[in-house]
Amino acid sequence: MSWRSSLLVLLVCACAQEAYAAPEAASGAGATTAAASQRAQLEDALGYLDDDAGLIVSVRARQLQPLLDTLLASAPEQKGASDLMALAAIAILGFHPLQTSAWQAIGIDTDARILVQLATIDRQEAEAADRGGPAALWRTRIVLPVRDLSLASKSLARIRLRTSARLEEPKEAALAELLGFNKAISKGASEAVTRRLRKLGVFMIARPEPMGGLLIASTRAQSIVLDWISLYGPTAMRFRWSKHESLLLAAIDRRPRALRLDMAGANALAESELGVWIRPVQLATSLSAAEVDGLAKASVIRRHRRCEPFHELAEHSAFSAIGMSLAASPERVDLNLRWQLAASEDLHDELVGGTMPSLVDEDASLRLAIDLEKLGRLRKRERVPLLAAWDRLWNKASACGRGSHVFALAIAWPEIAGLFLEELSALDPSAARLIGDFGAASVLVSGSDEQVHLSAEAYVRRPSDATAARW
Repeated sequence: MSWRSSLLVLLVCACAQEAYAAPEAASGAGATTAAASQRAQLEDALGYLDDDAGLIVSVRARQLQPLLDTLLASAPEQKGASDLMALAAIAILGFHPLQTSAWQAIGIDTDARILVQLATIDRQEAEAADRGGPAALWRTRIVLPVRDLSLASKSLARIRLRTSARLEEPKEAALAELLGFNKAISKGASEAVTRRLRKLGVFMIARPEPMGGLLIASTRAQSIVLDWISLYGPTAMRFRWSKHESLLLAAIDRRPRALRLDMAGANALAESELGVWIRPVQLATSLSAAEVDGLAKASVIRRHRRCEPFHELAEHSAFSAIGMSLAASPERVDLNLRWQLAASEDLHDELVGGTMPSLVDEDASLRLAIDLEKLGRLRKRERVPLLAAWDRLWNKASACGRGSHVFALAIAWPEIAGLFLEELSALDPSAARLIGDFGAASVLVSGSDEQVHLSAEAYVRRPSDATAARW
C-alpha cells in the first residue's frame, strides 16, 4: 500500500471516529445543559418561597405514579383507599393527579420540580395575635412549573370547589362571600378589587372546605403559584376585605426571597425524585402554632408554655437543617437522610471515622456496625434542660402535642443518645464499662430455609492495638 493510500485510510478512520464520537459528545453536552437548566428552574422557584419556611417538599409530577405504585406494592391493602382518593381528586381538579399525561395535558412541565412550602407562620406575629394583636397568617405555597402558561391557568381556574371565583369573569356574589365584602358594596368597588387582584396575576380564588382559608392561584413568569392562606388566632375567623385587605395583598404579592440551599437541602430538593428539606427552628414555630390555633386564649398561653422548651431545643440543635430524599423503583426503595451541621458544631470526633468491624455477608438480612468508643463520647455533649432526663423529655413532648416526639428525635438524636447512655450507666455501671472496654461492634443476621445464623464481632481496646473478639 502506497503512502497516499495509507494516508487516505487514516483520514477515513479519523472522520469515522469523529462522526461516531460527535453524537455521544453532543448527548453529554445536552444532558449537562438540561441539568443546568433544571437547577436554574429550581433556584427560580425557590425564590417564590418564604425564607422562614420550616418544611419544603420537592417532587416531579412524572414521579408521583411510580412512587405510589412502589408504596402500594408493599401495602396492597391500601389500594382501595388510594383509588377513592384519586377519584375525589379527579372530581375536584378535573384531571388525574398521578398520571403524567394528565399533567402535560393541562400545560404543566412534568420534568421540572414542583415545590411545596407547608404551614409557615411568623413566630412573633403568632405570639402578638395570642396577646390580642392583629391576626397572623398561615402560609402554604405550591409552585407549579409550566410549559404553557395560558393553558395551565385556564385549566386550574376550572377547579371544582363549592365556593370559587374566576377573575376573568367574576361572579360578584361568590367574590363577596370569599373576601367578606359588605352586602351593600357597590359594583364599582367590586370591579376595583378585581382589577387590583388581576394586576397581581391572580386568576382564581376559592375556599377549600372543610379546611377553610383561601386558595389563591396566580401567575409568576413561567410558574403558577397556588397560595393556601388562613388566619391564625384564638378563635376561628374568616377573611374580611375591610379588615384584612393589606394582609391579603401582602400574602399574594410576596416578593422573591433569598432562600439559599445548604448541602442537605440541595441533596433533598435538587438531586432526588422526592425530597423534603426541614429547618428545625422554623418548623418548631409551625408545630407549636398548629397546637394552639383555634383554642381559647387561656389554653393558648398554657400550650405555648408547654412547647417553649422545643423552641429552645431547636435553637440549640447541632443541626441547622435535615434533608430527606426518596427514590423508588419496582424492586426497591432508597431512603437517604442528611443532617446539616450548624456552623458552631463539629460532630466528627463523635460520629465519623474510626476502625469498624470487618464482618461482611452479602446475603445478610441485617447488617449493623457501631463504633462504641465514639458513641460513648456523646455522653459528654452539653444538653438543654429539656434533655435532663428521658421521662422529662417524653412528658413534655406529650404535653406540647402531635409530632413533638418525632421532632425531638430528629433534631437532637446525638444528645438523646448521650442521655440514654448516661441513664443506662447510672442504672447498670457494668454497661458503661462494656462500652468503655470495646471500641466497636457489629452484628450480622443471615440464614437459609433450614437455619438462621447470627454473627457478632467486637474490637477490644488495647493501649497499642485492637484485638478482635468473635462469637
